[in-house]
Amino acid sequence: MSGGATSDTLLEPGEVVMVFQGTIPNQKGVPVVQEWVAVRFAGTGLNVVDVEAFEAVAERLQLGRKPYANPNDAIPEHLRKQLPYAVGKANDYLMRCAERWTARMQPELQAQRERLKRLRGRQVEQLELSYANDQRPQQIKEKRRLAQQKAIDVRFDDHERFVNEVMTIEPAPYLKVVAVLHREA
Repeated sequence: MSGGATSDTLLEPGEVVMVFQGTIPNQKGVPVVQEWVAVRFAGTGLNVVDVEAFEAVAERLQLGRKPYANPNDAIPEHLRKQLPYAVGKANDYLMRCAERWTARMQPELQAQRERLKRLRGRQVEQLELSYANDQRPQQIKEKRRLAQQKAIDVRFDDHERFVNEVMTIEPAPYLKVVAVLHREA
C-alpha cells in the first residue's frame, strides 16, 4: 500500500476510501464469486461510513474520467490503523455475496443431485435386467454383476463429489487492497 491517491475535489475533507478486490473460490479452487468493494471512512478514526460495491464509488468519484494524484508520500498512520477494520468490513460484504451465490446455486445443485440419482438408478436397473436372463452359473453371474455395480458406484460417487466441489464455495474470501483514496481534513 503506497501513500494513496488524493483528490481535492470529489472526496470529502478527511474521507478515506479503501478499495478491495475480493474472490471466493469453489472447493476446486476456481474463483466463482468476484467482487470489488469499497469501504469508506469519515476522518482518521475507525468510523466506517459505508461499505458498497465499487461501481457506486467509481461513479461518485468519477474514477477513470478524472485524474487522481498519487503523491507517493509516506503512508499516514491513520490509514494503517483503518486497514484492518476495512478488511473486516470488506470480508463481511463478500460473505453476504457468498450467501446470495449459495442461495442461487442450491436449487441447481439439488437438481444435479436428483439427475445423478435417477441416472444411477437407471444404470443399476439396466444392470439387473442384463443379468436376469443370463444362463451362466449364479456364482459367475454374481461376481461379474458385483464388479459392474462397483464400477457404477465409483463413477457416480466421483461425479457427485465433482458436482459438489464445483457448486460449493469455500467460506474464506481472499481480499486484495487495490486502491486507497484519501483527502486530508
